[in-house]
Order: sequence, then structure tokens, then C-alpha cells
Amino acid sequence: MNVDGLSIDGTQIVGMAGLAFATFSCAQRSRFKTARTDAAHWRILAVITALLVMEIVVGWRYRVHDLADMLLLNQSVYEARRPWQVAMTVVALTALIASVSVARSRIQSAALASAVMGVCFAVSVFVIEAISLHAVDAVLYHPLGPVKVIALFWLAASAWISLAAFKSPRGAAR
Repeated sequence: MNVDGLSIDGTQIVGMAGLAFATFSCAQRSRFKTARTDAAHWRILAVITALLVMEIVVGWRYRVHDLADMLLLNQSVYEARRPWQVAMTVVALTALIASVSVARSRIQSAALASAVMGVCFAVSVFVIEAISLHAVDAVLYHPLGPVKVIALFWLAASAWISLAAFKSPRGAAR
């Protein structure tokens, strides 16, 4: 689909729809009477997921990747990037694991902790995609019918976040 010179494919539509629903879920959850900080955290998660929807459209991760490639080419070290990409991928995955561990141990609300873990997973997918290790790209961009595999990761993160928001205890709306 091409809208005002902006090309959007099925993979992006799936990712945007899933993350938009996660944004809506977190925003709705923040409206229920709970601790003030709990509602604020749900709003923060809604903002983060909304930014991820925008990222799918705008593609800042590709611009960052292209800038890094240009810098490496200018320094004549482009061919030596693979070990750095592997290291950055390991760091991203380690940060994901650490974030999940912190969320599980420090956030008292099980629903909020689960949603934070889902957001961390979603952000990690974007970061790993920006790192662009070719072996990982081959998996993320593998066609699966009309979409690419990355759409499934975005949907999984979106479902994780939304389910966490919906399983949260409900109070009367403010």
C-alpha cells in the first residue's frame, strides 16, 4: 500500500495493528482506579507502544543502521562489523533477560510486571532488527505468506502486553 509516498506493507500493517491494540489496552487499563503510580505506569507503557507503532511507519532503526554502515565504510572497517554485531545482539538479549528479571522481582502487580516484560520484548525486537546481524535478519525477514516472521514477534509482544492489561484487576473507571 502506498499512502502519500509512504509505502506500507502487510508486515507493517500487522505490526502497527497489534501494537496499536497494545497501546489501547494499556491506555484503557490506566483509566481504572488503582494506585496512582500504577495508572501512571500503564500510561507510560501506552506511550512506549505508541512510539513503536510510529517507529514501524517512520523506520528510525533503518536510518540508525544506515548511518552506522556509512561511518564504518568511511573508516574502512565495514567488513569487520560482524563481531561487533554479535556482541551487540548478545548485549541486547542480556538486557532483555535482565529487564524481565527486574520486572518480575521489583514490580508488585503481576499484570503490570507482565506488561513491562512484553514491552521489553517488543523493544528488543526493534533493537535486534537495528543491529542487523545477517543471520538474524534472515529469520526476521523470512516470508510467511503475505508477511514476514518479524510480524509474528510484534504480534506476540502485542498479545503479551494486551493480555496483561486485560487480566489486571478491574475497578470502576475514573
